[in-house]
Amino acid sequence: MLRTSSAGRSHVRKRGRIVSDGQIAAIFLALLLLSLLCVGLAACAVHFASGQPTAKEGAESETLPVSDIPMPKVIPAGRTMPLYLQDDVQWAHIEYAGDSTVAESGCGLTCAAMALEYLTNQKTTPRDLQGIVGDTCTVHGVNDMALFGDYMEQAYGLSQSEIYYDLNQAVADVADGSVVFASLTGRFGDSTYGGHIVAIWHVDGDAVCVRDPASGANSQRSFTRDELANVEWSYFYSLTNEGLSYA
Repeated sequence: MLRTSSAGRSHVRKRGRIVSDGQIAAIFLALLLLSLLCVGLAACAVHFASGQPTAKEGAESETLPVSDIPMPKVIPAGRTMPLYLQDDVQWAHIEYAGDSTVAESGCGLTCAAMALEYLTNQKTTPRDLQGIVGDTCTVHGVNDMALFGDYMEQAYGLSQSEIYYDLNQAVADVADGSVVFASLTGRFGDSTYGGHIVAIWHVDGDAVCVRDPASGANSQRSFTRDELANVEWSYFYSLTNEGLSYA
């Protein structure tokens, strides 16, 4: 009985050792397989990365076009002339100059509104100005810029010159800070007029900027002095805000 019992106890210990060794072997095998898997994945990653171009290698070179058109120069803040057009739906239909409308006859009114806003920094649309002066700055249905000048002198303290006829003086006055009301006939820029008022407002070297209340295209380009010399000018008035503290 003792031998049998001893043998039995010896068998149990042996079985225990077999189970423990199997677990160790399984764990070792699992770790080995995991290591091999990691090595394989790393090798694949290196191979894939080596076959891909870098951002620098894959990017195509690009040459940006160089424009020979100069950028427009910046005009100091508070010194940009507003652009109002006679045919703007906000005021085009308003009666003006007798039996006409702002769209048809409001060139002088619109120029006066732009100049007034530019020189005083006070918002003034053609509708605003027409509501104040009505037809009092017209004579027989025609804009009279001397009357507009009188109004702006009395109401705002601006100063307007006497009438003159020299384009060079007009350009010089604008260079000194004035706005010049100019009457013309015939071809001007992209348009032809029987009688028209524009506002010359900025000079930069040979480039002269003009607000044409009947043409957005003319108003957004500059004219050379030679171009202006070929225009049929009728007269000029210079308007200045010299001495105004809020300009």
